[in-house]
Amino acid sequence: MLATDATCLVKGVFLIVATTLLFHDATSSRILLVKNKYINVVVGINDRVKEDPNLIEKLKQRLTEASAFLYAATDQRTYLKEIHILVPGSWRRRAHYSNAEWEQYDNSDVIVDLPSDHFGNRPYTSKATQCGEQGNYIHLTPDFIMDPKLQTHYGEFDKAFVHEWAHFRWGVFDEYAEDDMPAFYIDSNGKAEAVRCVLDVTGTLRNIRTGGDCTYGTDGLPDGDCRFVDDRSSTNYDGSLMYKQYLPKVQRFCDQHSSGGWTANLHNRQAPNKQNQQCGGKSVWEVMRDHFDFQNGFNPSLDTVGLPEVPTFKVVHQQAKRTVIVLDVSASMKGEPLTQLRQAASNLITSTAEDGEQIGIVTFSREATIRSQLVTINERTRSTLVTKLPTDASGGTSVGAGILRAFDVLGIKLNQDSKDTGNLLVISDGAENIRPLIEDLQDRIATKNIHINTVAIGPTASPNLEVLANLTNGMTFYHTTGTNTLNEAFGTSFNKNKAVQNRPIYLFSDVMTLLGGETLIRTVQIDRTINRKAEFIFGFDPYFASLSIVVIKPDRTEVTNTADNVFGVLRVKVQSPVQVGNWRFRIRNDDAQNPAKVTVTIQSFSSAEEDPIVATASWSRMAVVPPERQVLYVYVSKGYTPVINAEVIAEVEIAGNMTDAPILSDDGTGADVNRNDGIYSGYFTNFIAEGRYNVKVRVTNKKSVTLIAHGKSLGSSKSALPDPLYDQQNAEGTKQQQEEETGPFQRVANGGSFTCTGACTADRDQYPPSRITDLRARLVSFNKKEVELRFKAPGDDLMYGKAKEYNIYYSTNFDNLYNSIGVMAITPDLVKEGSLSTPLEAGQEEKFNVIVPQVGDFAYTFTVVAVDDVGNKSPRSNFITISANDHSGKVKTWVVCVILFAIAAIILLALMVFVLLYRRKIRNSQPEKPIQKNLSASEMEKANSLRINSMTRLDPTLESTKKESPKKKRAPKPPTGHMSCFEPCQLNLKKGIRKTDQRASVPARHLHIERAPKYENADFKTYENAILDNNVPRGHVRSTAFLIEKTNTVIHKI
Repeated sequence: MLATDATCLVKGVFLIVATTLLFHDATSSRILLVKNKYINVVVGINDRVKEDPNLIEKLKQRLTEASAFLYAATDQRTYLKEIHILVPGSWRRRAHYSNAEWEQYDNSDVIVDLPSDHFGNRPYTSKATQCGEQGNYIHLTPDFIMDPKLQTHYGEFDKAFVHEWAHFRWGVFDEYAEDDMPAFYIDSNGKAEAVRCVLDVTGTLRNIRTGGDCTYGTDGLPDGDCRFVDDRSSTNYDGSLMYKQYLPKVQRFCDQHSSGGWTANLHNRQAPNKQNQQCGGKSVWEVMRDHFDFQNGFNPSLDTVGLPEVPTFKVVHQQAKRTVIVLDVSASMKGEPLTQLRQAASNLITSTAEDGEQIGIVTFSREATIRSQLVTINERTRSTLVTKLPTDASGGTSVGAGILRAFDVLGIKLNQDSKDTGNLLVISDGAENIRPLIEDLQDRIATKNIHINTVAIGPTASPNLEVLANLTNGMTFYHTTGTNTLNEAFGTSFNKNKAVQNRPIYLFSDVMTLLGGETLIRTVQIDRTINRKAEFIFGFDPYFASLSIVVIKPDRTEVTNTADNVFGVLRVKVQSPVQVGNWRFRIRNDDAQNPAKVTVTIQSFSSAEEDPIVATASWSRMAVVPPERQVLYVYVSKGYTPVINAEVIAEVEIAGNMTDAPILSDDGTGADVNRNDGIYSGYFTNFIAEGRYNVKVRVTNKKSVTLIAHGKSLGSSKSALPDPLYDQQNAEGTKQQQEEETGPFQRVANGGSFTCTGACTADRDQYPPSRITDLRARLVSFNKKEVELRFKAPGDDLMYGKAKEYNIYYSTNFDNLYNSIGVMAITPDLVKEGSLSTPLEAGQEEKFNVIVPQVGDFAYTFTVVAVDDVGNKSPRSNFITISANDHSGKVKTWVVCVILFAIAAIILLALMVFVLLYRRKIRNSQPEKPIQKNLSASEMEKANSLRINSMTRLDPTLESTKKESPKKKRAPKPPTGHMSCFEPCQLNLKKGIRKTDQRASVPARHLHIERAPKYENADFKTYENAILDNNVPRGHVRSTAFLIEKTNTVIHKI
């Protein structure tokens, strides 16, 4: 009895929540938070994972540890209670496994799969949504769960899991420096800081290439190779888990307020990280408190130490897919709608359904009829089942009757509890006019383990079709005349929860109208990733059309087939391996008088050697009431690896009319959250009327620009950051790989439909410009006080059109600008380049050069607001701070000094070398001149007397010698080979004195003149004349150079 009551309570809560979310965000997750307990958490194991019972046991252990850590990290407000582990159908059925009920792999909250490409075992969250909105899934690999070494690398499992849970559940972002974001910033004091949430996390700066100290650039920031190395021994912090969860002391999320005066988890809103950029500077806890898990005080702290209870686990086994096609055959379906319905259903049975799946058929008008019970699909049953499809239409419309019969086929009773599960594909074109109606059944349907996808044909189809899909996590589609949506809807809905290797991939889907006698030729690219079981499917009116259809291979071989004139379908199947290249098909209308309409669907299966390139699309909401925002997401990937820079074009229609589709981008601006993550996003604001809007997307490559971004993951530009202290050689597959060109390819995807109610008109401006999230700034000129600002332009309505003007605000105090206290605005006269009043088209790069009032040792912080033509204002952009100091000047002076010193040293060294070489050259090359003049004996005697007098003045011993020996004429021996000149005197040329002893005098100098080598052995007369005739090389003069000439036998200094 208690178990039954608990089950009813959970189902009741689910119904309330599902109804509440009906006109809000579309999400496939069925997680609920009831009295602090998370229930209905689904962990899906991919079919590619090798069967291993130990993996399940280890997963239970890890998630129990994670639940305890989650409880502590959320201040005792949440923990994991009910966890469903979904094992693939290919695994052997075990006694303790239950049959999967509502659990589906595509709707899993956590998926366990092999690593894709070169991303390694790094845990990550695929999230394309805005701040505070739930993500797609958490991705874990079997090795990350099993291998304790990887726990060392990425952090303990419990902390890494809670880090990812915060991404997934509460929609918060990372607080470390991601690859495409700066690692450092200028704080409000003008000083460089490392990007991190909690400033109490201390560390050092290191150059990652050299291991040494960092250098600084002209902007005052460390250079690009510099990194902040956290101090793991510090105990001054305990946050934040969204920074680096592997740090030993990290235990909590950051908050805007310190705890008891301790700043251990105080949020740093100045850091230019993803959390501040996307959430407007809010801390993680601020975003969490605004989430419906905690909003208005929901789920308060339990104030109990330790986890109140451990999680309970239920292992469920994926069952073969059971689907009932529920077809409207009321009178309004006559003609083309019924023909296309039959063709789409036959294509599903013949070409899309996988062997082993089960399909049943129910038709309804006034009443419902079971045309086929569940049949297991194989080659034999396919042809039998298509004969059960309806051939005529009449009567009224009772969708409820058809649903009741479909439940009977699945063995599910609405008035009884049942664990049976299944899928419905409901197609209808008219308003309900016969009971039971959908609204009579929806409360009971919501409690069943059923998934319902719906296709509305035409504008009058019951609006409750969308209610069915919403209540059961299904998809909705909208088909109008002249489109191929029926085929696209059947294929898209039926391929959910299938391994990618087992689902067809669509290359081309369109409706072509040929005039009488006209021939059309189209080209389709089949690439190497889908070279298996290609099929060309052509649908036409079997009663009136007369067509010739040929398919042409890349080698120009023509193939065709016999048309099925019962259904009006011609199928051309191509066996594996399919030729890679440009395929063509040619359609000729053989009726020269009447036009013909042909639906064309081309599909192929993935290669056996590699993952295929896949494109899928979805809306963020299944129902919109403006000014609620609708976002279109297109996922383009190869496995989990993003395909970037692709050409992605959307086509949106309402009631057969095309409207301006959203401009899709993967640049991290507007609706797009992560740059180059393979998810192309765009806001849709071009409502023209109430009703259903359907979208189809075409994806192609841009020649050599479209790349496979190896080393990244779909929907996540960065995951839980690896520990840089870990030995990278032991972390398999985590190194960044080069990007690879995709080569030519094309894909088509149907993203389903949504309904717009309320003010769905173009004459009301209900949307402001989109928030700018990529504002950048730099100081262009210190002397001119000039700052450059750049950002992607928003539009008039979010990212559509052009805004009217920009308001640029700034302050020298970050907190004042953040709190709008005393801020200053850039006026037009301060704009040197750019125009505040003439914004560019949405998505284009804006550039402004503005003049600030002063510069110096402080900082400026900027933010931008865009305004549209009716005064709607965008939220403030991200905040960016730059230094107002002249860092470039300081660096330039230092560099110039070093350069000048080096140049001077080089010049001096070159001069010395030149002098030495020149002296050597002169010494060795000076020719000997003949003696030109002789001195008389009296001149020689006089000169010698003067020499002796000068010598005695310098050396008193010579005077005493003179007194003792007055007749002695010889002077003391000078150094060999030199002549010494002391002061003005006559040249001593007394004969008999050795040629090595000659001396002379010049004013105020003791000048040594070294003999040149060529005169070393010459007699004195020759040498003396050489001196007087200035023939002794000047290179032999030690000290200042002298010009020696003979003027009345006196030596003069010049």
